[in-house]
Amino acid sequence: MKNSFSGGNSYKINVGTDFPGFLTILFIGLKLTGFITWSWWWVLSPIWISIIIAGIFFTIFFAILAKHEIEQYFRECSSWFKSFIRSLLQKK
Repeated sequence: MKNSFSGGNSYKINVGTDFPGFLTILFIGLKLTGFITWSWWWVLSPIWISIIIAGIFFTIFFAILAKHEIEQYFRECSSWFKSFIRSLLQKK
C-alpha cells in the first residue's frame, strides 16, 4: 500500500507481531475467555522467557567481549613488563 503523502514510500507498522508477542496475546485472550485456567505467570510466560533468553545471549556476548579486552590488556601489560625486565637486566 503506497502512501501518497510520502512520495510513494510505503511504511509498515509492527505492533507485537513477533512470535512471543503473538503467543502472549493469544494466551491472554484464552485466559480472559475461560478456555484455559493457567496462572497469570504461565499466561505471560512468553514475555519473561524471551527476556531470559535475551539476557543469556547478552551475557554471553559481553563475556566474550570482556575476555577479548582482558586478553588485549594482558598482552600490552606483558610487553611492557618484558621490556621493563630487559631494561633491568641490561643495566647490570
